[in-house]
Amino acid sequence: MKKFIKRSLGFILLILMLGITLNFFLRESKYWGNREYNWKIKQYKKGNYNAVLFGTSRIYRGINPLMLDSLINQDSIGQGIKSFNLATHASWFNETFYLYDQFLNDTSLSAGVKTVFMEYQNIMSINPKKLVDEKIIYYQNLDHYRFILKFNFYEVLRQPKKIFTSAYSINAFSFVSFINLTNLKRISTKLYEKDPPEHESINERGYLGFDETIKSQGTTMAGIRSFTDNIHVYLHQDGHNYNPVYYDKVMELIEKSKQQGIKLIFVLPPVRLTDGMMAVYNTLPKENKIELCNPRKYPVLYEPENWIDPIHLNKKGSVYLTHYLFQEFKNLQTKI
Repeated sequence: MKKFIKRSLGFILLILMLGITLNFFLRESKYWGNREYNWKIKQYKKGNYNAVLFGTSRIYRGINPLMLDSLINQDSIGQGIKSFNLATHASWFNETFYLYDQFLNDTSLSAGVKTVFMEYQNIMSINPKKLVDEKIIYYQNLDHYRFILKFNFYEVLRQPKKIFTSAYSINAFSFVSFINLTNLKRISTKLYEKDPPEHESINERGYLGFDETIKSQGTTMAGIRSFTDNIHVYLHQDGHNYNPVYYDKVMELIEKSKQQGIKLIFVLPPVRLTDGMMAVYNTLPKENKIELCNPRKYPVLYEPENWIDPIHLNKKGSVYLTHYLFQEFKNLQTKI
């Protein structure tokens, strides 16, 4: 048994040393596991923008920068805004934190930016089927791992029944962090050298809408009803029992942005909510958030013809969502 343990530890050490050595030979690429973002950043660098959007496909497919700029610049709040949509598919909050940190740290990207709209999300664990997914692996680092440890520690204190899900989350992030250190996944995939398959259809500001409407109205309507029921339950969640690590991370981004002359605004689009995410959201400064998911306030967003599936709005729905973002941004500006 002792020999087995020694050999296992020796093998692990050998793999880590190999990974560290490979770092010297692999070309630098901070976004190697997210080819959509890698491609979008290259397009973004070709222009001069003062507003940027971050998030998942809800923002990527739901907010059209050309329309948003037109509405803002034609209005009295017009600031000569020129925005770019850097959101990508399945870029959950953990990944968005990483991408935005890289964005702020690189002055060639953040210089001149005055406003950032970031999709507000839940802190998610990793689907077991995604444990070897390069899009999960590439952004792991020591800072993120510390965040995961502290976040899950306070989640258990906040809700002891989450001890098993938190234990899984820590184990899952430990595994993908180790895989990232070895660099083996990075060698086995060359995604960062390829353009995303739909890149020719993305407009010049990083937006790509869904042309289709719902394929199964009954299924989608049932999904939307479940969606709205969830939102009614959690939208106004009391913020007294929030996770302080979650809250501190969000506030840290707001403050770091402010120091660079950027107004960071968290946008809450139509999305399934949790008590934990809303406990934090409802404690954030009013000037740093825009809520766009209330079915009572935005009923047209929940009409089935505006959806392609129970998760994504189609192009017609994105017109409404973009217009509502403009309206709420205008309201925010007039209150300042």
